[in-house]
Amino acid sequence: MIRLVFAAAILLAPGAALAVDANCGYGPGDWCTSEKDGACGRHRTVDACRADPQCKGMEYRGESVVACQLDKDGYATNCPTVGCLDRN
Repeated sequence: MIRLVFAAAILLAPGAALAVDANCGYGPGDWCTSEKDGACGRHRTVDACRADPQCKGMEYRGESVVACQLDKDGYATNCPTVGCLDRN
């Protein structure tokens, strides 16, 4: 069962599949990535993530009154960034 859930996460959301916890990213204060998630996972803030050209933001997966407006780097102007992912 766990393998099935993990496989579904990879297929449905490859950028978010590395998140430490499958339930992370639904809360506006979440930070979902860690060093286990690649070089970009070491960044602990949006500013540090944004400053690294090899990284992109992990989009917020929670509910929002309006749709999140994401830029090409995975950062939204109206929703929180909840992690830092490798661009690959």
